[in-house]
Amino acid sequence: MRILLVAALLAAPTLLVDAASGQSLSDRIAGVAAQRQQARAAGQARLLGALVQGRVTADFNETPARDAFEFLQASLGVPIVVRYDTDRNATSGIDPDAPITIEADRMLALDLLKLMLAQCESFEPSTWQLREGYIEVGTKERLSVPAARELRMYPVRDLLFDPPMFDNAPDFNLADSIQQGGGYGGGGGGGGVPFGEAGEAPERRSEEEKVQDLVDLI
Repeated sequence: MRILLVAALLAAPTLLVDAASGQSLSDRIAGVAAQRQQARAAGQARLLGALVQGRVTADFNETPARDAFEFLQASLGVPIVVRYDTDRNATSGIDPDAPITIEADRMLALDLLKLMLAQCESFEPSTWQLREGYIEVGTKERLSVPAARELRMYPVRDLLFDPPMFDNAPDFNLADSIQQGGGYGGGGGGGGVPFGEAGEAPERRSEEEKVQDLVDLI
């Protein structure tokens, strides 16, 4: 029995290696990417939950923006990164000394953040967005840099589907059919066909035109 147990233990690593080697490199890369995406989604859900569910009590009276955002971060317990115009090589951003005056009693964190951003706006609008691991706050120009953009791909072929259009049916003339068939009642000869020729098929848009329409709509 001991010999069989030792043999099984020695064979186990080989079985694991064989199972792993059965996956192609692309499958492994896809698996790692899926795990990272799940972890990222979970992290962003936590950040968003803090904003839409957390409540904050604050009394800002001409409080500098930097101090106000630090207070909000401490109250929510999540990282908040503010892009200030005093940052190194910054071309735009929030003034860290912008005065904020807000009295909030258990206000939703997201509502409080919006009020704070409204008071930080001087020459350009400010906003917030979720990044990987933190909430980013700053001017729209600063937050729209290529490094902050996220590329997602969605299947849109269903949106390009063109339903059939039955507007070329043949003409139907019941009166002509009755006259040719001898009217109602029995005994008449064979009647004529009440349907005329079908019309031309309707013109359909090309695939390229439908794609361009979707791009223009977006």
